[in-house]
Amino acid sequence: MKYMGSKARFAKELWAVMKPFCFGVYVEPFVGGGNMIAQVDAKVRIGADTNEYVIALLEAISNGWVPPERVERETHKAVKCSPEEFPKHFVGWVGFCCSFRGNFFAGFAEDHLRKSGRVESPQTQNRNNVLRQAPLIKGVDFLRSNFLDLQIPKGALVYCDPPYRQTTAYRDKFDHKIFDNWVRDKSKKNVVFVSEYNMPEDFICVWEKKTQNRMGVGSSKKSFATEKLFIHESLGGLL
Repeated sequence: MKYMGSKARFAKELWAVMKPFCFGVYVEPFVGGGNMIAQVDAKVRIGADTNEYVIALLEAISNGWVPPERVERETHKAVKCSPEEFPKHFVGWVGFCCSFRGNFFAGFAEDHLRKSGRVESPQTQNRNNVLRQAPLIKGVDFLRSNFLDLQIPKGALVYCDPPYRQTTAYRDKFDHKIFDNWVRDKSKKNVVFVSEYNMPEDFICVWEKKTQNRMGVGSSKKSFATEKLFIHESLGGLL
């Protein structure tokens, strides 16, 4: 599913690194668009997020809900202005999948004309992606929860994709120091992986890949970054 910060492009590579450390229970405290958890074949999968709309949407998709083929600009505006008047999963669909680059109600996702002459429809692309994703997230236990309140079974594989340091702000403020200490604590009884660009010195990078992103639709400008996967140094002996 289209979502800001999505790991869809790297999901298979990340799972290849983490899979040897999964012994039945997989927990994702920042499940986002569900692209990572869709790659996981654990017996128990728990996906949590603080955003009530993304959790409602993922639950609906996993239970067979089919998104509309098209949402018009007027509907997008109405849902943005009065979300309480619509089902939460529909608000999630309009807010993420019908908005610019998957950023919650950042602007209406317009169809656009490529240089090739082909008309590209973000809504159609997102709908097709969601329909392909649906069977892969069936059976996931989706929960609305802050990572601090999430109950994690001992011995679980935990994958965290939190809001990155010094990047586009998410809807809610995020305290990275609290998160870092939480990872240190959870790493005592679980195997915890973190996706980030940078982490404190007591974390070890176990995978990295340089990425390229266009700055906007139709733009020739590109930005570059290195995606990394970390574990706490206390788990270094496992690798």
